[in-house]
Amino acid sequence: SLDVRSYPTSQILSISPNSTSEGLSVTFTGNASDPDSSETFVTYRWWSSIDGWLSDSQNFSYSDWTPGNHTIYLQVKDSQDYWSMPVSGELFINDLPAASIDSITPNPAYNNNATYTTVTFNGTVVDVDGSITTYSWSSNKDGALSASSDFVINVNELSNGNHTITFRGKDDYGAWSPTVTTYLEVMENPDATIDSVSATFVNQYAKLWLNGTGSDNDGSITNYTWISSIDGLIGTVEDISLSTLTPGDHTITFKVKDNSTLWSTGAATSVEVNAKPIVTLEASIPTTIYGFSGSTLVQGPDDDTLAFWHLDETSGSTAYDSSSSEKHGSLKNNPLWKTGLYENALEF
Repeated sequence: SLDVRSYPTSQILSISPNSTSEGLSVTFTGNASDPDSSETFVTYRWWSSIDGWLSDSQNFSYSDWTPGNHTIYLQVKDSQDYWSMPVSGELFINDLPAASIDSITPNPAYNNNATYTTVTFNGTVVDVDGSITTYSWSSNKDGALSASSDFVINVNELSNGNHTITFRGKDDYGAWSPTVTTYLEVMENPDATIDSVSATFVNQYAKLWLNGTGSDNDGSITNYTWISSIDGLIGTVEDISLSTLTPGDHTITFKVKDNSTLWSTGAATSVEVNAKPIVTLEASIPTTIYGFSGSTLVQGPDDDTLAFWHLDETSGSTAYDSSSSEKHGSLKNNPLWKTGLYENALEF
């Protein structure tokens, strides 16, 4: 007798989806038939033109793809060890774009900072089999930040604290890159305020009061400084009083420091200190009075006289000023009162 048998046939029922991105799962469904109805199928063999062997099951899912255009093959073997002819289907695996955060400057960033008022973000997304159509920056504290690869934001638009910054890009196939992450710390400089100045014009040695306050939204104030443009450091507490400023036009600056060692910008005020006049006795007129001069009277003070001391007291340690200035003098080293040419005099 002659036994004639047929080869089995295989069929790919579905590849779902037949176009997807790297790392995503694809499900395969296969079938087999044999004219020899008594035959059973002992082996299914699936393979890819790029990745090689995939599975020996009739139905399966697979996700560890190499990007590219795959030809998927299926063969079956019956119990008599006869293999079917391979059948094939097509599958496209998109290469996912790759994102990187190049820089965030400055970091940390400071509110109320006169040097840096903005933060600059720079990122790159690369796609080897297409182009990038969309970018996405976000913060875990403030949400979406930008849809550009590079952008600049005012630091005052960012919340204080530690931000987790994420960045990704989408290609022209519609696939997003894996998210990349970095961190940004936003801190706030304290604020200094001069609340009151007792006077903006004072005489030398007169007392001046200066009152200031400091505030910090993300911490506490630890240090205070008052600086004069002429005398330098003049105080290290919140409120000060002093009478030792050098005569001149002072610019007085008040600053505070917080518990993160950040200094405020300076609050400033102006104070003019008027110098006291200095009197120098250059001559007494007349320097000598003679008995035969015809007059024993010395001309008295007038409105222009700064000081006039007769030195004719009889006792004590005070020389009285007879002018309207009343600049009475204190006698030192115990000089003696004597009888002078006319009335009393002082011997020294």
